[in-house]
Amino acid sequence: MQEQRQEERERLKEILYQIRQRRTSKTYTALYYYSYHSSPKTHSHLCISYEELIERHLSELKQIRAKEELIPAGLRKGWDIIQDIVRAAKRRREFDYSRFKLLLSNLKVPLR
Repeated sequence: MQEQRQEERERLKEILYQIRQRRTSKTYTALYYYSYHSSPKTHSHLCISYEELIERHLSELKQIRAKEELIPAGLRKGWDIIQDIVRAAKRRREFDYSRFKLLLSNLKVPLR
């Protein structure tokens, strides 16, 4: 258990080091965190920038935007939340990446 915690601390230190390196570079980086449970008692944090978010999900977002009028009423709020998350990422605000992925996957199913 202690070894696992130590590994997580080391991983977090490495992530923080990388964040500091990115901040000193001239590239636009927006740093955000999402957490997942590696065990019921511990959390791990990973960072994702706006650029990475767009790089990973741009095609999916474009497909949903093209079929926006077909989104069921029950999922419309989810689409609005996704758009708010992307706007927050662009403004360098924190967001819940796991929630973003969940909402995105929920939207993809009925629009196939």
